[in-house]
Amino acid sequence: MYTTSSDMKVCDNCNRELPLDSFEYNKTKKVYRRICRRCRNIQVMEARYSTLENHLKRKLSRLKERSKRLNIPFNLTYDDLLSQLEKQKHLCFYTDEPLVFYEYKKIPNRRLAPSVDKIIPEKGYVKGNIVWCIDRINSIKYDVTLEEMRLWMPDWYRRIMEYVEF
Repeated sequence: MYTTSSDMKVCDNCNRELPLDSFEYNKTKKVYRRICRRCRNIQVMEARYSTLENHLKRKLSRLKERSKRLNIPFNLTYDDLLSQLEKQKHLCFYTDEPLVFYEYKKIPNRRLAPSVDKIIPEKGYVKGNIVWCIDRINSIKYDVTLEEMRLWMPDWYRRIMEYVEF
């Protein structure tokens, strides 16, 4: 690490010369970190999603936060997410496409990332009401009622009817 001028610094990771405001202070708040914010963010994201276990724990935490914010039921555990994933053989519930838990830098298309879908939205994130799917599919299904799905997406509707007991 070397400083080229009083307002510039070189990142130890990417070797780019950047303005000081591209760096954060370390924990002591006395000196700047040796790597830039961008490189630091990548390191943090890689650590969060480096293993399937980390990914599922992060997903569980975010689902719990979302449930609380939207005031919808939530009673899932890590084991519930893992068992549902294994039950689906790591395939999207709706399309049978493989669910790939990417490393952060290797995500070719964020819309292909794994997502947890509530089959019946009003029931919330509870055991028996969730399936794993591709994020893009979850977005498409977001505002569709079961009746609309029956008319417009009969294959998906059939899968839901076979999965859920009413």
